[in-house]
Amino acid sequence: MPPDWKSAVRYLGGSEPREREILANMAREIRQVVADLTGDNGGVPRRALHAKPVATFANAVFRVATDLPDEWRAGMLQPGATHRAIVRFSNAAGVANPRDDAPDLRGVALRVLADGLPAHDWLMTNAECHHARDAEEAMAVSVSFAHHGLARKLLGARGATIDGIVGLVRRVGPSAALRILGTVRSQLKRPIESLATEHYYSRAPIRIHDAAMRYHLAPLTSPAQVDHTPVDLTNEFGGRIAAADVRFLLQVQPYLNEASTPLEDSSAPWRTAARTVAELVLPRSTDLTASVDGDAIAFSPWQVSDSACEPLGSMNRARRIVYPSAVSARTP
Repeated sequence: MPPDWKSAVRYLGGSEPREREILANMAREIRQVVADLTGDNGGVPRRALHAKPVATFANAVFRVATDLPDEWRAGMLQPGATHRAIVRFSNAAGVANPRDDAPDLRGVALRVLADGLPAHDWLMTNAECHHARDAEEAMAVSVSFAHHGLARKLLGARGATIDGIVGLVRRVGPSAALRILGTVRSQLKRPIESLATEHYYSRAPIRIHDAAMRYHLAPLTSPAQVDHTPVDLTNEFGGRIAAADVRFLLQVQPYLNEASTPLEDSSAPWRTAARTVAELVLPRSTDLTASVDGDAIAFSPWQVSDSACEPLGSMNRARRIVYPSAVSARTP
């Protein structure tokens, strides 16, 4: 039997009913975040996070490992199965900056399309640890800095806005605010060579049957050490994929205990060995024009191919409520 993770579940506010109230308020707040960011996005209501798509692929191939353990088999995760997938790479900010070398994180949304099954989404960001421990802290950051964009204010020429910092301190307290700001500043400073050479992490767990785990994409091309990010990541990716396939491994880290794999703390890394469950292949191509509009897809960790798969943790429980509210805020 896998380790018991159920006793590690902690609800926001201390109880499930209180958490439902908190999440309902978050759903209202995210609509205001979208509205606040619309002016910075040229009057276009975009995603509250990951507003700018950098590259989208509609012909990706998702190959499940042949040695997948019995206890991890569910929905589209069947040994040796091959499925089509849609992949959307993005900058993480809620403002679509025309320059990709602006300080930012990067994200990937992966939708696996298995015949006869519901779609299955895997959402990840290229920082192993979240700047927020839980959904309340994450929303506090979004609300406090939405009006002018977190990345531009934290590392821009004028530095962080006083009103944003004050708002964050009021919501989470001084020590948590300092920890959050320090983490974000450190993560945003790191330059990347290419979207094709980054690691991408779920930072929140899922359940497959009785096993809890985090997942991540590991590139099969090792990144180079660079001192700056390309101005145009789309063009960089285009040149790379015109020459060869781009490949990643989807790997999982099983839950062990609260000391090494804290279930509800998204700001902490997990210290268990990773195991490959699938390979993601972006086929060689000279055309980055996708046959689908990845920006129109409402990706969600709750979009799963089997009820045996369930997102865990307050981050994911919040996404179940907040994501649809953000989508409705973008809809005329």
